[in-house]
Amino acid sequence: EAIRCNPKFSAAYYNLGATLSGPTASYALTDGRTMTQQQLYAEGICCDPTDSTAYNNLGTTLSGPTASYALPDGRTMTKQQLYAQAIRCDPNYSAAYDNLGATLSGPTASYALTDGRTMTQQQLYAEAICCD
Repeated sequence: EAIRCNPKFSAAYYNLGATLSGPTASYALTDGRTMTQQQLYAEGICCDPTDSTAYNNLGTTLSGPTASYALPDGRTMTKQQLYAQAIRCDPNYSAAYDNLGATLSGPTASYALTDGRTMTQQQLYAEAICCD
């Protein structure tokens, strides 16, 4: 109902996506569109490109650190890029730091964030604790 009333309400898309049982599970919207969990998260990003939760949630649906998803706006983002974008949108989003850390292969493996910081898996986990 929230999507029908306000089709640009990002949170409604990712909240609906979170109720589905997996990335390919789908829901029929009242406007006739049927959308998968991934499509709902991607639509949330399109409605609000600064919505950290939508980026993070879409990242959780991808199978490996380099698995990617093509967003409706033409960008293709890997799981790691989605988590890094969630951090860029909300530098205090602990789940995104934790999830990005989980994509790295070991405690000293690192990832370069868009803000210029390069963080190891250990540093990402520590930052998740600090933000929580």
